[in-house]
Amino acid sequence: MTKKRSGKIISVDFTGVETKQIIPDGDYAVKVKEVTEETGDKGKYLNWVLDITTGEFKGKRVYYITSLTKQSLWNLRAVLEAMGLDVPKSKMNLDIKSYAGLEMGVSVETEKYKGRMKNVVVDTYNLEDSDEGEEEDEDDEDLDEMSLEELIEYAEEEEISLTKKQQKSKSRALAAIKEAEEEEGEEEEAEEEPEEEEGEEEEEPKPKRKKKARK
Repeated sequence: MTKKRSGKIISVDFTGVETKQIIPDGDYAVKVKEVTEETGDKGKYLNWVLDITTGEFKGKRVYYITSLTKQSLWNLRAVLEAMGLDVPKSKMNLDIKSYAGLEMGVSVETEKYKGRMKNVVVDTYNLEDSDEGEEEDEDDEDLDEMSLEELIEYAEEEEISLTKKQQKSKSRALAAIKEAEEEEGEEEEAEEEPEEEEGEEEEEPKPKRKKKARK
């Protein structure tokens, strides 16, 4: 009788280990965790490890690649400027270890790769340049910190209608509320009449042509 061989048993503790999570499309503030120089089929590139610093997905990690080939250095320039670094129009030495801890904003989208969904960074921007006002930023952060139940209650108070599907998902409810408030702000701006500059005379209204009555 043949004895069954028992393989080597390894003990692994998954306590506190989260499964890979896909974050919703949107803009996020991130901090550089690590930058390493790698070599791929198309040449050398920098691999960026970025940690989200605010909102519901604080602590989640995204990755970005910037090629070091001549024709793709525009992308690396954009990242360096997003971190607030001065980039000359000439040769520059990169101290990639010093980039750890620097912050910037990233735009994230979701795409399908080899049958699986994954997050992809599609753009970078300077966080200071993106600020349209401290109050608006604080309002967004307040909404990001709310639970699904609080978002639904907030929508009711602001008379923002949410669909049943949106009421079952925090990310969908949050996106719907922000979109509704953004549209309301655009409507208010459209209703405001532009102020006349000093010394500029108001143009007289052109006479309207009377329509001939049809016989």
